[in-house]
Amino acid sequence: PQQDCENQCFTQAIENIMKTLPTKLQKVLIHRFGLFDQRVKTLSEIGLLLNVSNERVRQMQIEAVERVQKRLRFDGWV
Repeated sequence: PQQDCENQCFTQAIENIMKTLPTKLQKVLIHRFGLFDQRVKTLSEIGLLLNVSNERVRQMQIEAVERVQKRLRFDGWV
């Protein structure tokens, strides 16, 4: 029960952090990692979706992950 609560709270924290990201970075994370019931997509697929190069998707992924990690550290999750 306690673990379930912690997991649910962590999931809610991730969702809240995601909402603070620019839309394109949100889309990269959602599609790259299959969040919110989306299937995992390749860099190419996401690039087509966002009309950017594979390399730009990779850069955006790194930026988005770093932002989420920074916020998780700030909020005391990691």
